[in-house]
Amino acid sequence: MDPRLARMVLEAQKHGCVREAMIITSALSIQDPRERPMDKQQASDEKHRRFHR
Repeated sequence: MDPRLARMVLEAQKHGCVREAMIITSALSIQDPRERPMDKQQASDEKHRRFHR
């Protein structure tokens, strides 16, 4: 876990909101699914075409 996110969870424990902080930190710790790296755009487009006929 990123140190900043871990700190967020530790601070949340002090304030009694660990559950909410865990939801936020889990969302912040993953890559944005909407991002498409330049080197993988063509492969991504080909896979999307299978679903958009």
